[in-house]
Amino acid sequence: MNDLQLIKEEIYNCGLVKPLLESMGCDFIKAKDNRIEAMRPDGNNKRSVQVYLNENLPCKIRTKSHLPKLDIYGLVSYLKHNKESPDSIRKDISQAKKYIVETLSLSQFNSNYNGNIQDDPNAWLKRIKKRKKKKINLDEIEPNPVIPESVLDGFIMLPHMNFLIEGIPWGTQKEYEIGYDLQTERITIPVRNSDGLLVGVKGRATKKEDESKYKYLPIYAYKKSKIWFNLHRSYQYILDSNTVICLESEKSCLIAHSLGILNTVSQQGSDISKVQAEILKRLSPDLNIVLAYDKDIGSKEVKQISRVFGTHNNLFGIIDVKGLLEEKQSPFDAGLTTWKKLYNRHCYKIN
Repeated sequence: MNDLQLIKEEIYNCGLVKPLLESMGCDFIKAKDNRIEAMRPDGNNKRSVQVYLNENLPCKIRTKSHLPKLDIYGLVSYLKHNKESPDSIRKDISQAKKYIVETLSLSQFNSNYNGNIQDDPNAWLKRIKKRKKKKINLDEIEPNPVIPESVLDGFIMLPHMNFLIEGIPWGTQKEYEIGYDLQTERITIPVRNSDGLLVGVKGRATKKEDESKYKYLPIYAYKKSKIWFNLHRSYQYILDSNTVICLESEKSCLIAHSLGILNTVSQQGSDISKVQAEILKRLSPDLNIVLAYDKDIGSKEVKQISRVFGTHNNLFGIIDVKGLLEEKQSPFDAGLTTWKKLYNRHCYKIN
């Protein structure tokens, strides 16, 4: 597989679309159904830029119908390098790649900037047309590579005051191996696979100026589309209750744990991949899957996200119809009493 496609997959799997859009001056960036929408730097339409969330990252500028079909490289060429014609966008692909690699610190792809890249920038479109839909076979999916436990020695492995202030107690932070990276000045959250083996480390911003740009960034990158955060801890509790509670962020799992809710996992973003869906369905054919997202994710979006599970019968969504949460709060942020109200009274079956 060529570097161009691998970079796309890295951006998708590590949740780097938003930081890339921010770096190019886009504003009003928001996840919407199966895509991320934003406003162009010089535009006035908050939904003009659209990046679709799959491993090929197709893109569209709704207000510029004359543009050719774009992927993430074409989007960079247009927004950053002012290229508009198909020929100029194709010729700019090396510079677009260089910009992405440097901006997102994807150092593993930092060679061959000046070579003549022969990859067809629209090859992903041809592959999509040829591709036949097939059921995900987890046995054929290459897992995230395990990294040495010694990488954690590079961090200060102590609970962080910011998390304490946000309601995550010392004991929970110790359980989740929370630490601090002096180099990036970020709280470190180790990510482990379902066997408990270390596959990555995510960094959470501690400074407001960083949080407004890149709240979460990978310190040791991994493909989040192949893994559920916290599954190795919650696995037995999920089986015992025959229920899994799916959350957006890793931090929400920590807060839930501190409240005694132990059957949670995090998809680590705004979307669930086909691999992640298949992992949960394999746990039990009649597993109750509860999507419990932040306040700003409405019922339509919850239903859209749930489609990845196909015909699974026991799908539910937590919908805050009574305004129990404040804007952008997760269902656990307001405490155990509020969570119980949401779970017992406002957990609706998704048809």
